[in-house]
Amino acid sequence: MKKKVLFVQGIWTTSKFFKKWKNYFDNLGYESICLSLNYYNYSEIDKMQILTDEIVKILESEKNLTVVCHSFGGILFNSALNNSKKHNIKKAIFFACPFRINIFGMRKRKNILGYNKNLKFDFENFSLGAYFDHFVPAFASKYKNEPHKNYFVDHMYLFGFKQRVFEKIFKFCKIKEDL
Repeated sequence: MKKKVLFVQGIWTTSKFFKKWKNYFDNLGYESICLSLNYYNYSEIDKMQILTDEIVKILESEKNLTVVCHSFGGILFNSALNNSKKHNIKKAIFFACPFRINIFGMRKRKNILGYNKNLKFDFENFSLGAYFDHFVPAFASKYKNEPHKNYFVDHMYLFGFKQRVFEKIFKFCKIKEDL
């Protein structure tokens, strides 16, 4: 059975980042899954709910799944997992996700979507932060007690890394060990 990777994008994420990640995972033998809405902004709670519902369906139907979340995508994923009846997630990787931020309307959005700050993950997970991130400070990107690393980059660069940094991330997140 081919391993699958689900990409859960953050706010204002463009398709160029997906293409880069898709290429890297495709080269490792994964099948990539992208969500139907590829762009949303902070005020579009209705689109966030659509994405959360779509993620629930994917979590409940796919097997052997690795999930990669960027920024607000981590909030959408948590909300979907909290509302899911079952899943077969092997691993999750979180890039600059605002898990510990509750200002500027973030708490309201989390509550509407069904975010659960006490949700325990029953799968391997890793978080990464960026020291020069003006959206999600490095300290705010750690979910709980998962392995965590911070890089000397900014918010969007963290998701659009170059080849050599991808290799470091994959080693940290034990991606190649799965194959």
